[in-house]
Amino acid sequence: MEWLDFFYAALVIGAGSVIQTLTGMGTGFLVVPIIALIDISLLPGPMVLASMSLSGLMTYRGRAHIDYKNVGAILCGIVPGAIIGGLVLDGVSLDKLGIVFGVVILLGVIFAALSLHVPLTRTSGLLAGVMAGAMGASTGIGAPVLAILYQRAGGPVIRATLALLYTSASALILLILAALGQFDLQDAVAAFWLVPGFLAGYFASQHLSTRLDQVGIRWLLLGLAALAALLLIGRSFM
Repeated sequence: MEWLDFFYAALVIGAGSVIQTLTGMGTGFLVVPIIALIDISLLPGPMVLASMSLSGLMTYRGRAHIDYKNVGAILCGIVPGAIIGGLVLDGVSLDKLGIVFGVVILLGVIFAALSLHVPLTRTSGLLAGVMAGAMGASTGIGAPVLAILYQRAGGPVIRATLALLYTSASALILLILAALGQFDLQDAVAAFWLVPGFLAGYFASQHLSTRLDQVGIRWLLLGLAALAALLLIGRSFM
């Protein structure tokens, strides 16, 4: 991978990190499809590992607002889901991954745009965990499924709980990817060079106003994600 590609990736990641820190909206929608256009080898392992720097900081900052009551059931679902996602990734050729990423992102955009409400119970948490684990291991995007469960909770609860779940799930996903030969030392090194983008976005957001039009940002983010996903799918077919 060229250094210029790392620079472009860092810019995209930094912008996405600012948006996630300020609004709580998963940056996977925007960041992953664009990163896939820059260099698909950065997905999912390097991105998953690097993004833990952001989710870890968000977890620590919001630790007083975490919904510990339902975290256990969701994590129990993430385990088998991540195994399923890892097997899917292991069985799909590199030139077809763009189609998989694009389709999953479009589905996530649709779910978020419809603002579907699913009551948060142990059963729904378990099922959502399975879906999030499968999507996270195969594409690096798992948070949208969990966001549906927490969309009616307060902002601090959403951000802190999803950050904790993402950090925990990411560690599990990386172990599964490594066991399947989908994550190695080279991927870890690539992740190291992506971390500054996440950290820069996080700290930059501390100096920006939180009185942004979060609804407008949400729809802009979803629109850009859908466009990037369509471009990714089109490039894969070409």
